[in-house]
Parts: sequence; structure tokens; C-alpha cells
Amino acid sequence: DAASPQFMQVIDDVAVDTSTTSPTADLMDYSAAGRRLFVGTASSGSVVMMDTTTDKVVKTFAFGSPVEQPRFDPADGKLYVTIPHKDSIVELDPSSGKVVRTLKQAGCRPTGLAINPSRQLAMVACSGSMTVFNLRTGLDEISTTVPGGDIVAYDSAVDRFTVGSSHGPRDSAVGVFDGSGRFVGMVAAPP
Repeated sequence: DAASPQFMQVIDDVAVDTSTTSPTADLMDYSAAGRRLFVGTASSGSVVMMDTTTDKVVKTFAFGSPVEQPRFDPADGKLYVTIPHKDSIVELDPSSGKVVRTLKQAGCRPTGLAINPSRQLAMVACSGSMTVFNLRTGLDEISTTVPGGDIVAYDSAVDRFTVGSSHGPRDSAVGVFDGSGRFVGMVAAPP
């Protein structure tokens, strides 16, 4: 509760991964329209969908391989999940739990993912590059100006993608791309 007198007081604790002895809640995304929180369980290979009005897990989507970033796209109502070991971004219909399609990029090993819903573009951090997927057509374009990364974000107010690219003491950076996926610039950063 951000408004509590104790500031950021924990009001609930939800177990999202009960399949292992060391449960994991890793990367997540929120859908304001559906009041749903999507939580990746990393090595357990699933994404859980929580109802934030009840703080209950309502569905679990199993992928059979470790997952990274789940992202909900409000424009098409689909959930996109990066699966590094399968070189894939899986598009899932959260209402039915069915995989709609799989976007592949050989050798990508995708981790971070962000979506520009107005253009239906997904910026994906691969192991050594960045890839922009057109979510309407499935076509992709690779950029090696930023050497991969981990966390990718999209800010609609400034129409920019940002990527944290932490590789070592000399080549770590924050990369910036415009909302269409064109490289804008890069700033060196500590790892």
C-alpha cells in the first residue's frame, strides 16, 4: 500500500510458483484494463495470471521451458512471452490459454521485451543484438547497434524504447530507440 503511513507497507503476499522447493517470481507486466498481473516464474517455465482485485492466481500458462519477460499488449489483448531456450516469443490468448503463434529468431535467445501498442511493434533484447518484431505481420528486423540486453521498456509519452545492456565494465550501456524501432542513441553505463 503506497498510501500507508508506514509507506509501501506489504498488504498481501501471493505464492505464484508452488511447483518447486525454491519458488520464483521474476519479471512481470500489468494490464490495467483487465486488472491482471502476469508474472513469469523463470526456470519453472510458466506465467501466472493474477486478478489484482482479489490477489488470487486465476490461471497458469505452462511453456515447458524457462521463461523471461511476459508482456500484455492492450491493442490486441494478447500476452507475449520470451522463451530464450526456444529462440521464441510466444503469443498467447490469455482468455483461452491457447498459443496463437510463435515468433522465431534463430540465435536470438530473447530476454527483455517491450511493446509499442499503437504501432504493434515489439522490441526484443537478444543475446547479442536487438530485434524489432512487427506483431501484425511477424516480420523482424535486427539491430546490432546495442549489443543485446536484458530489460526493455517502452514509454508512450515520449514514444521511446529503452534497453539496459549490461555486458561488462567497458561495454555496458542504456540504448534508446524511437517508437518505430530506429536507433536514437546509447549512453555508457556501469554494469
